Amino acid sequence: SRRRHTRCREVSWARRCVQETANIQNQISILILQLNSLAQNVLEGAMKADPNDIFYQHSDSEDWQRLKGHYSIVENVSVNFDTEYQKWEQGMQRLEASCNYSLKKEGDFSSFLSTGFNMIYYNLFSCNAKEQGKLFISMSQVNLLAKFWGMMDMNPYVKYLYTRALPTVNYHKVIFIPKLLHNLTIEDLSRRRMASKVGVCPNFQFNKLELAKGQYVKIRIISETPLRLESPSENRKNKNSVLRQPDNGEKTILIHVHGGGFLAGTSGTHQHFLRKWAKKIPDCVIMSIDYRHAPEFGHPAVLDDVWQGYYWIITQCKAQLGIQPKTILIAGDSAGGNLVMGVVLRALHTNVRMPNGILLGYAALNLSLKYFVPSILLALDDYLLGFNCLMICLNSYVKEGDPSTDPYLSPVLINDEDLAQFPPIRLVVSGRDPLRDQSYKMFDRLMKLGKDVYLKEYKKFPHGIWSHDMPYGIQECKYSVTDAAAWMKELISKHENNLNSVSYTHL
Repeated sequence: SRRRHTRCREVSWARRCVQETANIQNQISILILQLNSLAQNVLEGAMKADPNDIFYQHSDSEDWQRLKGHYSIVENVSVNFDTEYQKWEQGMQRLEASCNYSLKKEGDFSSFLSTGFNMIYYNLFSCNAKEQGKLFISMSQVNLLAKFWGMMDMNPYVKYLYTRALPTVNYHKVIFIPKLLHNLTIEDLSRRRMASKVGVCPNFQFNKLELAKGQYVKIRIISETPLRLESPSENRKNKNSVLRQPDNGEKTILIHVHGGGFLAGTSGTHQHFLRKWAKKIPDCVIMSIDYRHAPEFGHPAVLDDVWQGYYWIITQCKAQLGIQPKTILIAGDSAGGNLVMGVVLRALHTNVRMPNGILLGYAALNLSLKYFVPSILLALDDYLLGFNCLMICLNSYVKEGDPSTDPYLSPVLINDEDLAQFPPIRLVVSGRDPLRDQSYKMFDRLMKLGKDVYLKEYKKFPHGIWSHDMPYGIQECKYSVTDAAAWMKELISKHENNLNSVSYTHL
């Protein structure tokens, strides 16, 4: 019995030694990857950084004084935030550690089941979760990263659980619209003229199978106000004749473009905050545009999908949907913010109606590594946007063009003449986001041009603050979703007041 007990202790000690050795090896691997990323992607840009940039000036400088009154920093939203954030961070570590194994399995059900069992294991034995999670983010390949970020839409079992937790709205429908213009090319973007029209019937469909692959764009319509819509394929013999819808009245149109690093995400995975906006903004119809993903499709194909969706909404909303747009807003989060700025710039260059306001959430406004901002250093230890993730997104999306010179890839490079013609802009950033300072740079430029702009920073929050307002997310993120809705109502009010003042002047 004593010999057996001694043997068990030796085996237990050996297992601990093996586990500790593996942990040390993982930590060394992560450190090497971080140092390599620092050397390759940061040092050169940091050495060439402009000392006159706003990031290197004292808070009492003239530039920072000019910004006062146009930005605010939210330090704490509740007394329990630090505890909630710590729980979320530990949950992310366990999820990433679980996905490090489960996402490599074939089949949706086996992957879902494996993730569940791994989550149980890491909840019981959480000591290894942090290292394994960091290892996943630091060494993940593009296919695994796309699966991880797109889990809520790609895995039917996770998707089912997600949709069951969504707030209810009075109208929710997905439509598929044809592309009315020829596909954008790099040459088109360099010229200030509209691409030629394809000449197809503008009718939308509820069934994507009726449209040729690659020639349609998916749009998700969300509204708290009931709408009456019917498809040309329903109750009509001639599908090529333009369908006139019942009159749905004057509405605010909010065009949304989702994030996901250009790799993942859909309008469906962002419904939790879109539906809340639909409830909070009166007479608002939200139209969220989907686009094809990198690495299969990159720039300018991805931008073309969003541009085609925007153009269809602008030109066909009254005839096809029976909605008279009174105010048009456009919002984008993360990669979607990048695409939103590209669409607005394209509308300006081609004399298409521009939106009356822009809302950008933690937007990727600069895709060039040549321009250094201090917040990029946060990527060294970030659970969502590590350097490896950022490089995968950049290399997968930038198929054509140069992000160090092309404003359609890096909107922070839009020239002053064009930027001066942009509508009012509201910027949301997170203090723990590697992309934070890109928005500050855009904010500074807009202020120098005397534009209507405001920025709000949520000091202790991570990237993707709107997306974390969901079950098992960060509950305090609900305040950022509410604040965004209040901003949009303010932009609507400003536009309507301008319309009223113009009407009064013409009397």
